[in-house]
Amino acid sequence: MKKNKKIYILLSLVIIIEVFFYYLMSEIANLDPRIIIFDLRLFYSPALFFSNIALYTTSIKTYLLIFRLVDMIFPFAYALLLIQIFRKFNSSHIIFPFLALVFDLLENTILTFLVIVAGEGLDYFVYLVNVVTSLKFLAIFISIVMIISLLVRERRIISGNLKQKD
Repeated sequence: MKKNKKIYILLSLVIIIEVFFYYLMSEIANLDPRIIIFDLRLFYSPALFFSNIALYTTSIKTYLLIFRLVDMIFPFAYALLLIQIFRKFNSSHIIFPFLALVFDLLENTILTFLVIVAGEGLDYFVYLVNVVTSLKFLAIFISIVMIISLLVRERRIISGNLKQKD
C-alpha cells in the first residue's frame, strides 16, 4: 500500500476532478442543452464552434470559466498518474503521458483564446485545436495501451515464475 500511495492519491484526484467535470457539464446542459464541450470532440467545424459560442450567456460563461480553470489542473493530475504507473514498471515510456499533458494544455489555451477573442478569421485556430485534441487523445491512448501491455507482461512473468517453482 505504501509503495502505491502516490498512485492512489493521483487516482483519487483524477476521479474527483472527473466527478466535478460531470457536475459542471450537467449544469451547463441544464442551462442550454445545445452547448457543446469541445474538449471531448475530435473534430468540429469553425461554423459549429463559433455558432456554439454565440449561445453563451453570462451563466454559461461562468460555468465554462470554472471548467477551463479546472481543466488546466486536470492534465497534470492524469499525466502524473500515468507517469507514476510507468515508473512502477520501470518503464521509460513516460514521454507519452508528458505529450498528452502538453497537448491538453495547448488545447485548453487555444480554446480559451478562441472563446475570448471569438470572431472572423480565426478558422485556422479551430482546425489547429482539432489536430491538437487528436494528438492529445492519441498520446493518452498509447499510454493506456502500453500500461496494459506492461500489466500483461508482468502477469506472464509472475505466472511463469510460479509454474517454475512447482
